[in-house]
Amino acid sequence: MSIAGGTSKTLADPLAAIANEFLVSAYIARSDWASRHRDVVRTFARVMAAATAYVNAHFAETGPLVSELTKVPLPDVAKMNRSIGGTKLDASLIQPCIDVAAKYGAIEHSFPARELLLKTSNTAKR
Repeated sequence: MSIAGGTSKTLADPLAAIANEFLVSAYIARSDWASRHRDVVRTFARVMAAATAYVNAHFAETGPLVSELTKVPLPDVAKMNRSIGGTKLDASLIQPCIDVAAKYGAIEHSFPARELLLKTSNTAKR
């Protein structure tokens, strides 16, 4: 932990070049499957949001699990900057990734992020 020890400094936050906030990862499903299993999709989204909200509010309590899974000593985990997980699906958090991918040629062109979301008012707002 050289940063905590004062022997090094952070040079830059390269992810901030994308946006202040953006979606880093997500669970996905084929639209035909999700349309046939809307209750399962809603339940999964609700449970994941509740679990994420708990973890966001309980870093100290979840530190031992992070330590166990990552093999990072618990005192170091306690000093780490932990990510805040998202508790809702919002197209505006997906759009920056699409735009930067198009800008640098990872995809041919940008498109509206809402095109990726299941077309239902109940699941798209979660």
